[in-house]
Amino acid sequence: MPELKHGFGAAKMNKDLDERIVPNGEYRDALNIEISTSEGSDAGTMQTILGNTAITETVVDGLTEGLFSPNSRCVGSIADEQNNHIYYFVADPANYTDYIMRYDSDVDILIPIVVDKYQVEQNIFDETISPYGDPKAYFTIPFEGAGAQNLSNVRPGMVIATNDFELAPSTQLAITFDQYYTVTKMIKKSAGGSHWWQVYIDIIEPHYSLNAWGNTASDLYEYGINSYVDGVVKFRAERVLNFCVHGTGVNLGTHYFPPITGINVIDGILIWTDGKSEPKKIIVEDFIKDSVKGRSGTWRTGELHSFFNVYSPTFIGVGTSIHPGPTNVNGLIAEPLSFNTNVKIDYKNHPDSLKEEHITIIKKSPLHPPTIEMSNTSDGRFTSANTPANLISKTTADAVFVDSDGSNLLIDSIINIEFDNPYPDYLDGDLILLRKSGAFDPSDMTEYELIVEIVEFNSTTNEAKVKVVWTQPQPVNNSTTGGAPSFTTTVTSAVFHSVLKQEKPLYEFKFPKFAFRWKYQDNQYSPYSPFSEPAFLPGLFNYVPKEGYNLGMVNTLRSIYITDFVTDSDGIPKDVIEIDILYKESNSTNIYKVKTVKFEEEEWLLEGSAASAGIGNAAQYARTTGRIQITSEMVRSAVASNQLLRPWDNVPRTAKAQEIVGNRIVYANYLQNYNL
Repeated sequence: MPELKHGFGAAKMNKDLDERIVPNGEYRDALNIEISTSEGSDAGTMQTILGNTAITETVVDGLTEGLFSPNSRCVGSIADEQNNHIYYFVADPANYTDYIMRYDSDVDILIPIVVDKYQVEQNIFDETISPYGDPKAYFTIPFEGAGAQNLSNVRPGMVIATNDFELAPSTQLAITFDQYYTVTKMIKKSAGGSHWWQVYIDIIEPHYSLNAWGNTASDLYEYGINSYVDGVVKFRAERVLNFCVHGTGVNLGTHYFPPITGINVIDGILIWTDGKSEPKKIIVEDFIKDSVKGRSGTWRTGELHSFFNVYSPTFIGVGTSIHPGPTNVNGLIAEPLSFNTNVKIDYKNHPDSLKEEHITIIKKSPLHPPTIEMSNTSDGRFTSANTPANLISKTTADAVFVDSDGSNLLIDSIINIEFDNPYPDYLDGDLILLRKSGAFDPSDMTEYELIVEIVEFNSTTNEAKVKVVWTQPQPVNNSTTGGAPSFTTTVTSAVFHSVLKQEKPLYEFKFPKFAFRWKYQDNQYSPYSPFSEPAFLPGLFNYVPKEGYNLGMVNTLRSIYITDFVTDSDGIPKDVIEIDILYKESNSTNIYKVKTVKFEEEEWLLEGSAASAGIGNAAQYARTTGRIQITSEMVRSAVASNQLLRPWDNVPRTAKAQEIVGNRIVYANYLQNYNL
């Protein structure tokens, strides 16, 4: 029986001809099919591939009914085929909210991933302004929530107004986005079973109406906020997702919904760009796996602004309260809260309300080098002026290390000596080298006659009680005749030069520098900070004309403190979980990792350079912390070669096209650089 073979190489559908005369290579009908073959080439199965299904009745898993207004628009979507998810980007200007939603086709559930609630309205009452020239005021809004939960969507950093922010000043009174009144903190108050929030504001740009500060009631009256008439106040925050552009019409006015032009999802990370704002990304699970209503993550109703969860090495276990007592964290002050919750994480301070800086592709990097404190002793000894310790001195003329018959004192003998100016910074327990033949060169301490241990040292009188540890065989006293020591009725005293006995210096013939970098909780590293000054303490000047060298130009460094690598909360992002201390030499491009300091470890919390300076209450008011001591040249590992030439991250300001090639994000049709 002849075998019928018919290919479709022309890849062309032909509906015009009768099926009996369709040319070879063309076809009349087609179905979505896939063919599974066996190991042999002559057998296989053909099955139809299912088409799309309209999603009409989706389980919303707690989403508030009627969450989206009729004005909402989907501005982008992407299918995560690996996990059977669909992500929707939704702009809803009528509710002043942008959303990222996820549909799970396996269980038919729609949940919010990110909610950006950038404007809310609240009734206010009990307005108060602060007297005595302090340009602050507060008013009260109804309490919404339970315990420390804040369900009002009002949060520190918002600005306030009594009119829509979209209205032009010529139409109605409007407040510019970045001026006048900004919410600084919220305090929960309770009395008689009632609860409310006190919302404190700062007058950033006061009017000069009645006094120098302009903080009189008339300033608040101008915007409809007064002590006699309760009113509605609009709170506005900087936008995070920024899915639509507002017009200038009355009420909502006209809105433009630019589409999300590039979206990718890989390994649970959602990355997108729209061509008008910075490219962004989120780790989806970080917003939903530890969601607590009004506390962390994104709550399933979709009505609350998302929090940015930051995970620290410690955690809160079952049966403990989130707030054990009155605290002030990120401007949110809560009274004692006692309820058990299965929240197995601890956040840095308090989960921060989601901001654009939390989700942009580009990450902040350190802008200042670490401070280095150099010491010429292995125990990190400094003077009261925070300078390297003085280790060289001489004794006065009453130092006697021989007995009445001219022989050296026995080992463990104890005598009293006094040091002359410049006075040394010796400590109890130090081993001191002594000799009569001139001052020590710290680079050459091979010739000495005595080793003594300081038993007691009085830094005020510079008197010491020392114990003889070692002596040379010859008598260690002055000679009056040029030969052996001559004694009459008293023992001749001697002037000895002293130096602290120490280990070999660090980086003796090197110029090391130090820097640091941040590691974020998504395992992304920042570029390096600027490098510090060279860690170099030269020896005494010792120029040898015959050789043409200054032999004192060697490093006498034995201990280094790296400080000030943890900046204040305004300078270091909250999702930084580790800091790498880096090291390089002046004659090499290699960069090495010296130590990794994790969040809340001892070195992270230690006081910085202000504590060492000892100036007033500098340590108490210092804005930087972090301190580690380096006493060895050992390094942990070399930094990856692809990080060596990374002084900054080249991420475009905006981009219209985006794709993942290999393991890199590639942008096209982008805008970069600034007009300085």
